[in-house]
Amino acid sequence: VIPLEKTGDRIASIITFILTIMALKYVINDELPGKDYQTWLDYYLLISYVLLTLPALELLALQVLHVLWRSIDPDESLDVISAKHEGLDLAFAIVFFSFWNGSHLVLWLTYKFCPECFYHSWDKVRATQDHYPDQSVRAEETTRLCSSFCEYFPIDQSELDSSASESTSD
Repeated sequence: VIPLEKTGDRIASIITFILTIMALKYVINDELPGKDYQTWLDYYLLISYVLLTLPALELLALQVLHVLWRSIDPDESLDVISAKHEGLDLAFAIVFFSFWNGSHLVLWLTYKFCPECFYHSWDKVRATQDHYPDQSVRAEETTRLCSSFCEYFPIDQSELDSSASESTSD
């Protein structure tokens, strides 16, 4: 636990955690195929970003409270104010820790007893990804896109034939 007096160390650890989640997000995006929808993993990382900002907000609130308490009662000793801060910090840590572990317990139990809540069959995934229910309509759309591409970038058919014959002879 980082003491309250070491604000810089606390901010550094919060930034390190946020950068770690960002790096994890980039690694996941590089490894998984592109998709048009959010997965449970995307939601989990988004919630992690939000939850990692809570300690930063708590630190800010404690700093503001410190200034307010000093302005309200300047004769109060720093030890008393530090004790109040530590009490609030401990309460926040207990609530945050309980929420984090409780939510993971709920996720685990949900997965354990209702795994279909987290994933779908490939047919259902394909149906959500496909913009056209009929494959023939999709093939027509692909053909139309290819022909419009060829209008802008004309290709010499003789070049294609010669490269195709070279690749088959190898």
